[in-house]
Amino acid sequence: ERLFKLKAEMRTLLGETIGHLNSSLQAFHCRVAECGVGNLVADGVRWAASTDVAIINGGSIRANFAEGPVERGHVLQALPFLNEVQKFTVSGQTLEAALRHGLANLAEADAISAPDGRFLQLSGLRVEWRIDEGAVTMLRAEVIADDGTRSALQPSATYSLATGAYLANGGDG
Repeated sequence: ERLFKLKAEMRTLLGETIGHLNSSLQAFHCRVAECGVGNLVADGVRWAASTDVAIINGGSIRANFAEGPVERGHVLQALPFLNEVQKFTVSGQTLEAALRHGLANLAEADAISAPDGRFLQLSGLRVEWRIDEGAVTMLRAEVIADDGTRSALQPSATYSLATGAYLANGGDG
């Protein structure tokens, strides 16, 4: 009897509408490319933590969002690991190293068929890269301010960063 009561409470809580999307967001390629769910999650983490930038590993995103109402349960399906947001300050050099690491395996022959989870979904950052002669080259990394202005990522500068505890504690290398 108690379990039935808890199940009903969970249904109510998980069925609560917490947002609305005007179009669907796909997650099927978040491990190898920028994706709509990744943009939403990274932007939400950055907004909630009030940081300069946010990085989210693509492997932590597990479901799409359909157009229309977004229920709390949908968020738990997309982000099932209950990964707490961590906020700290990093050097531009450290942030650049993380960006390079997130791109590193994309030149591998099995990058599309067997991707790992390290590709980063970003907020407050723009990265240009290419695969050249079997290796990934990061061409440019820019920080995007709230007003939309861009500036080159500076190795000697410091940036406030938000990410999940999994990455903060060394997950995905």
